[in-house]
Amino acid sequence: PTYVGSIVVFLFVLGLFIVKGRFKYWILSATVLSILLAWGKNFMFLTDLFLDYFPAYNKFRAVSMILVVAEFTIPLLAIMALDTALKFKKDSKLIIENKLKYSYYIVGGFCLVLALLPSLAGDFSGMQDQTLQANGFPIDAIVEDRKSLLSSDAFRSFVFITISFILILVFLRGKLKSNLLITILTLLILFDLWPINK
Repeated sequence: PTYVGSIVVFLFVLGLFIVKGRFKYWILSATVLSILLAWGKNFMFLTDLFLDYFPAYNKFRAVSMILVVAEFTIPLLAIMALDTALKFKKDSKLIIENKLKYSYYIVGGFCLVLALLPSLAGDFSGMQDQTLQANGFPIDAIVEDRKSLLSSDAFRSFVFITISFILILVFLRGKLKSNLLITILTLLILFDLWPINK
């Protein structure tokens, strides 16, 4: 139910490298905790702890509602990362460039691997597969569709991340104005989010 966008996730990872201060650790902790709590029955130790000891937590209609926290913290650190990159000093340009490359290798590389080898994500079986098969649906075709969807989405994300990486790199090398960078990134993020979130 939650999609913050591939570019935003890329900038979030960049933020883990270049944003200074303890604030980023609080953001990372809140993000990880939010994701772990959203697992619900798949991580009962933590879910039970929060249900028993945190007031009003049991009033949530679904545990996935806690992902609102991640929906806030991931873009927050992404914006802080972009702000840090935009305000770089000449002597820190090489450091930021290297951290930008690390972030690209991590996030872009992950997407590219899933685009080329979607079977690394699992066997693509679903809880309703037996029911579907009993009703005459071709499960093998459905599994192949699931693989194809993952592969195409991962490749789409890889393209968005690559374009963003190149734009920020070009900016750091002084060949793109900050206002133009922000405008293009904003449009790219909109193009990334709109078809998924609508």
